[in-house]
Amino acid sequence: MVPVFPLPNAILFPRARLPLYIFEARYKQMVEDALGSDRCISVTLLEKRGDTSQPAEVCGLGQITEVERLPKDEKNIVLTGLVRVKVLKQVGTDPYIRAEVARLTERQPPADRHEEIFNRMRDAVKEWLFRMRTGNIRQLAELGGCRTTSELCDFFGAYLLDDASMRQKLLSELNVARRAAIIMDLVKTQLYRYSAPFEN
Repeated sequence: MVPVFPLPNAILFPRARLPLYIFEARYKQMVEDALGSDRCISVTLLEKRGDTSQPAEVCGLGQITEVERLPKDEKNIVLTGLVRVKVLKQVGTDPYIRAEVARLTERQPPADRHEEIFNRMRDAVKEWLFRMRTGNIRQLAELGGCRTTSELCDFFGAYLLDDASMRQKLLSELNVARRAAIIMDLVKTQLYRYSAPFEN
């Protein structure tokens, strides 16, 4: 059972760092409760469904790794992603949502194809960084530390995409080869648009 932090745009990928400013009373309580136990919080995207917003079933479970205490019990925190989880059922909403979650297991590419997929994925991410001029020094260092296709995909989803629905799609895709294919297709499409000459 973990506290759930629903947010309209934030998505937490494994190994990624997510800075958050905590100011609402219920979430100040949530953070204090987490700090008093295992420091774990699950971040879930609020998805538009008709006229309402509902928390996504697949979300990221993270651990508070940095805390800056501010006046009025407000806080700046950093959550570091641990694993993907699926919300099984909510078990409380007062003062914040708590839910039972289950860890999700990724399906890795076949051993004989992993190096090929990894190299293609790494080249795609480097091309994106070079052409789109995104990423900062810390993120580039983290890219250099990626050793698996899964880590490369999660790096891309965490730091290089703005579109929340696409990021949620990558988080929810448990087949790593398929996740990589989605990203490589996106990179190819976006870089073509970025480099195509303007036409009247």
